[in-house]
Amino acid sequence: MQTSNPLPNDANLAIARDVLLALDRLPTPWPTNNPLLAELVRFAARVVARERKQQRADGRERDADVRAETGIRSGSPASPAVPLPALARPSTCYVCKRQFNQLHHFYDSLCLECADWNFLRRHRTTDLRGRVALVTGGRVKAGYHVTLKLLRAGAEVVATTRFPKDAARRFAAEPDAEIWAGRLRLVGLDLRALAATEQFAAKMRSTLPHLDIFVANAAQTVRRPPAYYRSLVEAEREPLAALPTHAHEMVAHEASAAALATDGTLTTSHPGWPAELALLPLLPGDETASDHFPVGQLDQDQQQLDLRPENSWGLPQESVSTIELVEAHAINCLAPFLLLRELRPLFRAGAPRDRFAVMVSALEGQFAGEKTGRHPHTNMAKAALNMLVRTSAAEFAADRVFLTAVDPGWFSVQAAAPAAERFTTEGGRVPLDADDAASRILDPIFSGVESGQPASGVLFKDYRPVRW
Repeated sequence: MQTSNPLPNDANLAIARDVLLALDRLPTPWPTNNPLLAELVRFAARVVARERKQQRADGRERDADVRAETGIRSGSPASPAVPLPALARPSTCYVCKRQFNQLHHFYDSLCLECADWNFLRRHRTTDLRGRVALVTGGRVKAGYHVTLKLLRAGAEVVATTRFPKDAARRFAAEPDAEIWAGRLRLVGLDLRALAATEQFAAKMRSTLPHLDIFVANAAQTVRRPPAYYRSLVEAEREPLAALPTHAHEMVAHEASAAALATDGTLTTSHPGWPAELALLPLLPGDETASDHFPVGQLDQDQQQLDLRPENSWGLPQESVSTIELVEAHAINCLAPFLLLRELRPLFRAGAPRDRFAVMVSALEGQFAGEKTGRHPHTNMAKAALNMLVRTSAAEFAADRVFLTAVDPGWFSVQAAAPAAERFTTEGGRVPLDADDAASRILDPIFSGVESGQPASGVLFKDYRPVRW
C-alpha cells in the first residue's frame, strides 16, 4: 500500500529554517569543498523548483477556468459589467502581440483594447436592402455566417454549396429564418468542375437582375475522401418534401445549375450532381470505407468527425498528390477567377452604384512572414488569389466594382486528429470563431457602403490593410 511521505514536524521545520537562514548569511562564494553543504543546497533548490512548478500548474489551471467563462469559450457571453479575474500569467494578444493580464468578457486571446474593437466589429451591420449577393461555400463555418449576416442586413443572397439540402436544414434552424428565408437561394455547385462553374455563371446572368456583392469564400484546405461525405450525400438524396418548411423554400426552385450524368458529361437533368461527385474515387484508397469517419459523430462545426491520423495540412511538397494540387487551385483561385470574369455583366447591370467583390484569402497566401514547409499547394493557391486582386483591382474599380482580399483570421484547427487533440490538451486556443471570420470578410463591404469610399486592391487582416 502506497502512503504519502509525512510532513516534518514543527521542530524539524524550525531547525531547517534556522540552517537555511544561517546559510543565507554566509559570505559568498560559499565553501565548495563541503559535500554535506552542497547536498543541502541541491535539496533546497529542488524543493524551490518543485514549488514553482506547482505554482505554475496552479496558475495555468486557474487561468483555464477563467478563460472558460469568456463568451467565445462558453457560448454565452459573460456580462461586460462584471470584470473577469486577471490572468495569473500574462498572455500575448492575437492581434497586436502585446501582453495582457485582464480578460475581455468575450475574447480570451485579445487584449482589452483589441477585444473591444473586434467585439464592436463582430456585431456591425448596415442596410443592404435591394442588393443582391453571391456567396460561394455558404453551408458551414465562415461562409454560413457571411450568408446570415447578409440576409439579416436585408440583402437577397445566392449561396453555393455541394450539399444544398444540408445547408437548407441549417439555415431553417435559425430562430429568425422566417424573416429572410424567402431571400435565400441555395444552389448546388462543385467548384472543382470548372465547366459547371461557367454554366452556373451563365444561369446567374439569365436569372439575376444585377449583382452587388460577390464573396469568394469556398476553399479546399484539406482534401477528404468519399467516405467522409457518405452521410451527407445520403441526406441529399432525400426528397424535397422531407425538408422543413423554410428549408424547402430555400431549395425548391432548383438544386443546381448543372448536373453530372452517369456517363460523366455535364447535363441539367440531375439536380444532385455536386453531392454525388463527392463520392467519386480519384485517389488510391478513396473507395475504401474507413473507421476514421464514425457515422453520426460530428465535430465542433457540426460536420462529420475526421479521425484520420494525418491529412494534407501536414504534407511536404513531395507528398502532395496531383489530384489535391489541382483541386486546391480549382476551388481556391481558378473558380473565383472564372466567376469574376463571367459575372462582370451582372456587376454592370442596374442602377449605377458601388459594388463589391471580396476574395477570402489566408495567412498561407502572404509572401510576408515565414512558412512552415507544409501544405505548399494551398499556399500557392491563396497566393495566386492575392495576385488576382493586386492585378485586377484597378480594372474592376473602373466599373465601380471594388475588389479586395481578406484574411479572416485563425478560427479553426486544420491539423489531423492526433495533432489537434494534442493542441487542445496542451492548452492551445483558437482565438476567433466563424462569426469573427465572417465579420472580417464583410467589413470592406459594410465600410464601403457606409463611408462611400470603398477600398480597392487591398489585403485586410484584423480589419486593417496589411502587406501582401
